Amino acid sequence: MPKKGSNRTAFAILILFLAAVLGVSAFFQGGNPGSFALGIEPRSGGFALSYWTEHAYWYSGSQRLENVVAANAIRKMGDRALPFLVKWVATVNHSSQ
Repeated sequence: MPKKGSNRTAFAILILFLAAVLGVSAFFQGGNPGSFALGIEPRSGGFALSYWTEHAYWYSGSQRLENVVAANAIRKMGDRALPFLVKWVATVNHSSQ
């Protein structure tokens, strides 16, 4: 019969291993919740979310025109972009003001 301590140690090692595997795979996917904590912005079309938000609109005279390419890139990022967009909207001095 195995000792009680060895079962706990094996279980703890298994949990740490699974956490490490999940963390590494999520990091390389780029759209994980941890990427927000690390400050890694989601990307689309080779550019970060901040680039697309800065290029979402342009002005022609008094008309504000939507950049369809930027809008589609932001939509493609989906839920991965939400934490960054919420933080951006909450800031007083963001670049599009």
